[in-house]
Amino acid sequence: MRYVFCLFKFFYYGGLARDFLRIAKNCQQRGHEIKVFTMEWRGDVPDGFDVTILPVNHCLNHRRNKIFIDKLQSILQREQYDVII
Repeated sequence: MRYVFCLFKFFYYGGLARDFLRIAKNCQQRGHEIKVFTMEWRGDVPDGFDVTILPVNHCLNHRRNKIFIDKLQSILQREQYDVII
């Protein structure tokens, strides 16, 4: 199965990032394909993860997040994934 994870930002030492990694690696060990969309990735990309950075440039956080979501929705409508997280 193809799993896609959608994160605003990935920072290796953040608590949410550690939770994401644990869940995604567990899914990968069970044979699932892992795709990640994010605005920013800080740290090493785990083997077998397909990470796509969607660049968004805006000075306001809420507007930057909205632009990211709009870009992401456009991609998710075109591509087929079994699970979206």
